[in-house]
Amino acid sequence: MRRVLRRAHLYGRLVAHDGKLYYPGGSHSLCSEETAIAMVKAGWLRHRGEDYEVTPDGVRAEARRE
Repeated sequence: MRRVLRRAHLYGRLVAHDGKLYYPGGSHSLCSEETAIAMVKAGWLRHRGEDYEVTPDGVRAEARRE
C-alpha cells in the first residue's frame, strides 16, 4: 500500500481502469480497485470519478517508516 500512496503523492492522482489502478500514463497496474476502496475507507485516498487522490492522512502514512 505504501507504494500506491507514494505514486499517488508523486503524480497527484491515480486512474482506475478495468478494475485496477494506474498512475497517469502508466501501463503497469499498481493495485486492484478493491485495495483502493480499502484505502479510501482507511482515509488514505479520496475517490473522485475515475480518479483516486491521496489525502493528508495518506501522505502521513506514506511518510512513516516502520
